[in-house]
Amino acid sequence: MLVVFYFLLGIISVFFDFAFPNETLDLVIAYEETLETDWSDTKWFFMGGFALLAVIFSFYIFIGLLLFWDSARLIYLIGFFIFMPVYFFTGVIVSSATGQALFDISSVLSGVILALIYYSPVKSYFTEKTTNPMGDP
Repeated sequence: MLVVFYFLLGIISVFFDFAFPNETLDLVIAYEETLETDWSDTKWFFMGGFALLAVIFSFYIFIGLLLFWDSARLIYLIGFFIFMPVYFFTGVIVSSATGQALFDISSVLSGVILALIYYSPVKSYFTEKTTNPMGDP
C-alpha cells in the first residue's frame, strides 16, 4: 500500500499545478522562463529520452515492488543514482506550495521504502523464492 501511495503522490505532485492553475504562479513561471536560456534541440532530445526511460523504469519498479521482485528492489536503488543528474539539467523549477509539499512527501516515502526493502523484515519477501511471499493462505 505504501508503494501505491508513493507513486500516486509523485504523479499528483507533478500534475497538481496543471489541474489547479494559479495566476500568480503562472506569472512567476513565465518570468522564470525568460531568465533561462533556450534549450537546444539536443537537450530536449536527451531529456525526452531520459523521461521515457524514467517512465519505463518506474512502471517496472512499481509492479516489481508490489510483487516482491528482487530485481525491482535493486533497480529502485540504482535508479536513485542514475536519475540524479536530471536535477542538474532541469534548472529552476517553480511550483505551488501544495505541489511541492506533495513532492516532498513522496521523496520522504521513497526513503522509507528503501529502508523497508533493505533493512526490515520486508526484505525477506524479496529474497525468498516462493510463489506467494505473504505465506500460504
